[in-house]
Amino acid sequence: MLDRAKTWFALRTKTARACTLSTEDSVVLSILSSLLVCFWIIVYVGFLPPLIQSGLFHPLHHLVFHLLFLIPTSLAIALKSGISFLLVIPYLILLGFSLIQILLGIVSGAFLYGDILANYAIFFFVAAVAVPTVLATRFGNIDEAKKKKVYQTLLLLQLTLAAGLAYYYTYHYGVWHLSEEPISVRRIRLGDGNLSLPLIEQDTAYIVDREGRLYRVDLTLGRKRLLARIPRPTAAEAGFPELVLRDDIIEHPMSPFSGVLTRVGDDELSFRYLYDLWRRVEHGYNHAARPTIEVRINQKSGHVSWRVEGRDEAPVEFTSPNVTVAQGRRIGVGTHLIQYRPFTVQIGDGGGIKTAIDPLGRETWEHAKHGWLLVGTNRGGLIIATTKDR
Repeated sequence: MLDRAKTWFALRTKTARACTLSTEDSVVLSILSSLLVCFWIIVYVGFLPPLIQSGLFHPLHHLVFHLLFLIPTSLAIALKSGISFLLVIPYLILLGFSLIQILLGIVSGAFLYGDILANYAIFFFVAAVAVPTVLATRFGNIDEAKKKKVYQTLLLLQLTLAAGLAYYYTYHYGVWHLSEEPISVRRIRLGDGNLSLPLIEQDTAYIVDREGRLYRVDLTLGRKRLLARIPRPTAAEAGFPELVLRDDIIEHPMSPFSGVLTRVGDDELSFRYLYDLWRRVEHGYNHAARPTIEVRINQKSGHVSWRVEGRDEAPVEFTSPNVTVAQGRRIGVGTHLIQYRPFTVQIGDGGGIKTAIDPLGRETWEHAKHGWLLVGTNRGGLIIATTKDR
């Protein structure tokens, strides 16, 4: 039995090595690694190439996907086979989009940013067109004995490059310090979709995501911990059997937990959120009521309770200050600014501190307190910023 197992394992290992050394399989694996990293950067991270006319434009961020597909495309062209040219299609699409943007920039007023456009055009044709052409020609002219080793080496290089780009855009991209005195910026992700306004207490924040998860966030370390789940009763449970919730009539509604957190005791939090109710009519639905639901969360026991507030109680008030004091310095955060697109979040003190941040999505609120500046995005992202030496 042991001898059979050894023989089976040796055969499988030999087969795997043969597959790894195949030039065609090396090309396919390199293409797959590029596609997976593209999906990660675009869908999970939320990065998209900036426009050429952006105030903080850098060619590398626009050509990152060209760089990601450069080696696989060069290897595919060098194979000189019919099926291999199908693998070049993603790169051709990228080239097409870049050429269209260059032409649109020339037509729509390039005189406003002529230097940027000219530098990008030169960088584009050298890095995205000339380099793969030279590499494909060079790889295609080597003998078959060396080709397998070259393809295997370049596959390892491609996997390393793909992993490096995924790591960079996940953890390091998106902060541009415009002064010599930078600030400290962290990013974390809390689910997907809009976040509630935070409750900031010293170095801790409490936030509810669109699924009703209440998180405790350590702002110093940038770590989150799930505390509880905010309940969202049905219309009948809330005492409105004749009405329906927005979720019942819209497939992908906005976050149903639009509310505010407050502390009501040493170990107890209150979350009050708007509870939209709709009435079924002959040709659809009409908005019927918007009561407030209050949820109490005991941090020690984990007990959660809820109630529908009466008409005489105060409505939910959304207040969001954007200026705070950190180490004796008054710093503030501004959003939806287009001067440095896509770095539309800007932090500064009117003096030595000025930093621009790409929110990797659409910023939905900013909040400042106890020396911390927080920004929430529509992708569930949370930006945490403060002075460098805090």
